[in-house]
Amino acid sequence: MNTSRRVPHHAKEGAYLTVHEGLMVKVDRTSVFSMFNEYPDWLIYTELSSTASGSSGLMKLASEITLQWVEDLIPRLKDINVKKLCG
Repeated sequence: MNTSRRVPHHAKEGAYLTVHEGLMVKVDRTSVFSMFNEYPDWLIYTELSSTASGSSGLMKLASEITLQWVEDLIPRLKDINVKKLCG
């Protein structure tokens, strides 16, 4: 599950930390969140790509979620073998 949490002191820039990998990522600029400059606390995303400079990951196809939806699963995310899931 590709889940990320907003980094509070970077709220206006849309900076997030991925739950599983611990990567600093941003919302893609074409996202509705970026267009309206409103960034929810938690997102789930489908794809992670890099910026042209390679300095930051970009979350694509992001949707807002509520922490209560995923908090029971967060400890289990660390045990998931992503390579095995992807084949």
